[in-house]
Amino acid sequence: NDEEFKKKLDDLRAIAYETTDEKKLEKIRKECEKLQKWFEEQSLHPEIKAEIENSILKEFGDSAKLESSGTTFAVRSSASNEDSEEMSTAGQMSTLLGVKGRADHIAKAVMTCWASQFRFIAVEYKRGYGQDLDSPMAVVIQEMVNSQSAGVVFTAHPTTGDERLLTMTSNFGLGESVVSAAVDPDTFEVEIDVTQIPRKAVKIATRRIGSKTIVTRLST
Repeated sequence: NDEEFKKKLDDLRAIAYETTDEKKLEKIRKECEKLQKWFEEQSLHPEIKAEIENSILKEFGDSAKLESSGTTFAVRSSASNEDSEEMSTAGQMSTLLGVKGRADHIAKAVMTCWASQFRFIAVEYKRGYGQDLDSPMAVVIQEMVNSQSAGVVFTAHPTTGDERLLTMTSNFGLGESVVSAAVDPDTFEVEIDVTQIPRKAVKIATRRIGSKTIVTRLST
């Protein structure tokens, strides 16, 4: 319901940008919870749901067979302003892992991702940077890989920007424990020869083995 959504969003904007009393943050938090819950309860637009179902059918075959075969998907949030020189909203919106292959399961997960841009942490971040609370947001649907190990790669050093040092952080299992900073991961810095095209790895410059006390895996 576009009109109802607009009204609820306007209510959140009014509290987020106009309220000045000392209980403002608590009011924003409650309004975020209301809007997020309402959004999650809505149905995905039939045209979008049909497009998802057709894409699954084209790539993987009948979605009911996918579910029985155990194939699952990652339904990932991706804000349009997620990574820039000024902002980095990665991890503030929801990503759902291990979603079963039926189109209705994926459609519900997509709505959960879209609704998560109204989480308190995401709204506060956007508010702090003067961004619109209803900013464009994509959702990526990918087949899950039940990985033995995974992590994050920065093609330049994440704090200095030095392109001669590629940085990797990793853990056993899925990459979620690394992305969410729930674990102390292994960290490697790889020296890169930037004078060659394509660039080539020269050597491992530093390595630090983390405690890795938490592992995230798909349930069976």
